[in-house]
Amino acid sequence: MEIKLDKALYRQMYESMKEWDEAKMRSRVRDAHTMTHAEAWRRYVDLWEFAMRFAQPKSKAQQAREFAVWEEYFEKMRKLEAWRQAHGKKT
Repeated sequence: MEIKLDKALYRQMYESMKEWDEAKMRSRVRDAHTMTHAEAWRRYVDLWEFAMRFAQPKSKAQQAREFAVWEEYFEKMRKLEAWRQAHGKKT
């Protein structure tokens, strides 16, 4: 079964979405300097929490790979700090 697309309705919807996006962007630009850093951070955290509600849980393999990457990173940081303590500038 084939569903025909109402081209006029599609164009109207597309234009409405375009206008909505432009209005949203204008409001972001207008309000950019009025928002405090704390408010911007709160909005970011709210967005992150919202997105995480829909995220797929990580598999055990993904968790293990991510843990290994972090372990490697922290080991490199420990080596760098040890080198800095031995050879770096003394402050």
